[in-house]
Amino acid sequence: MTRIALAVGITLIIAWYALAALPWPAQAMTAVLLVLLPALAVAQARALAELRPDALSRIPVYVSSTTTLWILAFLCVVAADSSGFTPGIIGLRNVAPVVFIAWVVVVVGAAAVLLAVGKILNVQESELLTHLLPVTRRERAVFVLLAITAGICEEVVFRGFLIPSLTYVIGSTLAAALLSSVLFGVLHAYQSPFGAARAALLGFALAAPLLSAGTILPSIVAHIAIDLIGGLWLVRDAA
Repeated sequence: MTRIALAVGITLIIAWYALAALPWPAQAMTAVLLVLLPALAVAQARALAELRPDALSRIPVYVSSTTTLWILAFLCVVAADSSGFTPGIIGLRNVAPVVFIAWVVVVVGAAAVLLAVGKILNVQESELLTHLLPVTRRERAVFVLLAITAGICEEVVFRGFLIPSLTYVIGSTLAAALLSSVLFGVLHAYQSPFGAARAALLGFALAAPLLSAGTILPSIVAHIAIDLIGGLWLVRDAA
C-alpha cells in the first residue's frame, strides 16, 4: 500500500511539472484528473471486486456518485474560470439546431453500435454492473437524477475541461481527446475490461462534437440519453 501511494505521489509530481504550461488552477485540476482520479478508480474497482454485489445498496451508490460528480464538475469549472478559460473554450457554446440534433443522433448511434457489438460477441455485463441497475420505482427515479448528473458533469469534466487543458499542453486536440477517452475508460474499470474499452470508445464519440463544432452541448444530451436507455432498458435486457 505504501509503495502504491509513493508511486502515485511521484507520478502526481511528474504530472505537475509536465503540465507547467497551464495556469496553476488548471494545472492542479488536470494533474488530479490524470493521476489521482484513475488511481482511486482502480483501487475502488479492486475493492468492489472483493465484495458480493448484493452487499451494495443501489440508492446510496447513486447518491454518492451524484454528489461526487457535481463536486468534481464544480472544481473543474472553478479551475477553468480561474485559469482564464472562457465558456466557449470549454465547449459551452450554442450551435445551429440542425448541427445539434445531428450530433446527438450520431453519438447515440455510436453507443448503439457498441452495444450491438457486445451482443454479437456475446459479452456479458459484469455482475456488479448488472446489480447496480435500478429495479424498483424509487431506484429508477434516483437513477434518472444520476444519469442527468453524469451527462452534465462528466461532459464538463472530461470533454469540456480536460481536452482543452491537454490541448494547451500537448498542442494536439486529437491527441488530447484520445488521452481523455483512455482516462474515461479507466474510470469505468469496475465494468470489466470490455466495459472499460467500450467506455473509452464512447468517450471518443462524445468528444467528436467538441472536436468538430466546438461544443459539448450535444454530448451532454446524448450522454444523458445513453445512460437512461442503457440503465433503464437495454443493458438489463442484455444481461
